[in-house]
Amino acid sequence: MPMPATKEFSNHWKAKGTPRAVVALVHGLGEHINRYTHVARFLNGFGIAVLGADLTGHGRRQGLRGHASGIDTLLDNVDGLVYQCRQHYGDVPLFLYGHSMGGTLVLYRTLFRSSDQVAGVICTSPWLRLPNPPSTLLVSAARVLNSVFPAFTQSNGLNPEDLSHDSDVVEAYRNDPLVHNRISARLAVHLTDAAARLDRYSGTFPVPLFLMHGKQDRITASEGSKNFAAKDPEHIEFILWPECRHELHNEPEKEQVFSTMKNWIDAVING
Repeated sequence: MPMPATKEFSNHWKAKGTPRAVVALVHGLGEHINRYTHVARFLNGFGIAVLGADLTGHGRRQGLRGHASGIDTLLDNVDGLVYQCRQHYGDVPLFLYGHSMGGTLVLYRTLFRSSDQVAGVICTSPWLRLPNPPSTLLVSAARVLNSVFPAFTQSNGLNPEDLSHDSDVVEAYRNDPLVHNRISARLAVHLTDAAARLDRYSGTFPVPLFLMHGKQDRITASEGSKNFAAKDPEHIEFILWPECRHELHNEPEKEQVFSTMKNWIDAVING
């Protein structure tokens, strides 16, 4: 049985009164769950509780920055978060919400590990395709390193300017002591393979999925999300935000983004 995240690196944003739903929130590469407090507080205002935790290799968790023993470790983190939600809220409708790498993880878990106990999935800017894929030589080198030195880390190449049009968001990211720019050979290979498996997937999505991406995203490719959504339009709703970069929840349009998420959750709950 998966164990819940401990208080040292988990957050629980409680809604007033009895919640209508609970969201298990999964952050992206190099960041941490405290960067989503404003998202959680918005949802709290509509009776939706939110729980999140720093993933292995991130935030307040101990361990090498940007490294995990494999994607299963990160999926176990998500399982622990789901377990924690159920311990707190029983049968209240539960939604997985993942951003960027977190989006890849919630999609992968739902398709290839378990969709039990999940009423729906929200996914923003997932790593399915990259605007500038690494060269064959670089991928081959990463696979060799994964075999002989899996914990070797290097910069993930993220440019903070690509996160948002909001300069305050960019500056806060640069100055955040819990943010890092590392990724290990093991994690890079496992996430690349997971993204490729999702990109190749053909079939129905087992629960309702709300997928969003910014057209101006230079970190993950919106075309990957568009292609994924087209595979099952019956169960997947897709919105492309034409003026947005990678972090939809930190763009000037964020209030609209939050409202669309809240309205979609309402629609799923109400059937």
